[in-house]
Amino acid sequence: INTGNVNSGSSAGGIGGYIYGSIEGGINRGSVTSSGTEAGGIAGTMFGNIALSENHADVTGSAQVGGIAGRIYRGMIRDSSAEGTVASTTEESRSGYGAGGIVGNSAVPDGLVLDRCTFAGSIDTSGNGSIAAGGLAGFAATEVIYGTSSFSLNAGSAAVEAVGFVYGDDSSHAHKLGHFPARAATCTEDGNIEYWM
Repeated sequence: INTGNVNSGSSAGGIGGYIYGSIEGGINRGSVTSSGTEAGGIAGTMFGNIALSENHADVTGSAQVGGIAGRIYRGMIRDSSAEGTVASTTEESRSGYGAGGIVGNSAVPDGLVLDRCTFAGSIDTSGNGSIAAGGLAGFAATEVIYGTSSFSLNAGSAAVEAVGFVYGDDSSHAHKLGHFPARAATCTEDGNIEYWM
């Protein structure tokens, strides 16, 4: 549990700045500020999984700013939540810059999985730069699969989609998995096992 404020030049995180490995059960209650890129409520830069973690504070950085992770290179995030304001202060317009309720920028090669994650707060991209903003993920190099993850934005927040921008496509690689519960067969209808699609 972190209750102190974190200030860094880059890779600022409430639990860890630059992480190779996994974080489980991390709780952050202190504001996180990076004067550079990659700021996250739990991890600034992440190479691994984050699970069962919570961020209850504002996160501010130039770009690649997320409520849970600023930038994730591999791994997934599950059963985690963030609240507060996620703010990008960049004045630059560069591809790859993003601000998201859970992840600012995803560089996960085979697609980012956000499983049962929630964000409730604000996305602030009022800097003069052009930046991808999303309720769950800002910018993604590949697809984002966000299952039962959800977001709700405070009044006055920029209106955004779940995923701000997926490289090479406007959004067709970002999709919400539909849940289909198991159903027993009857005399008139086929049954099925539980699945997501």
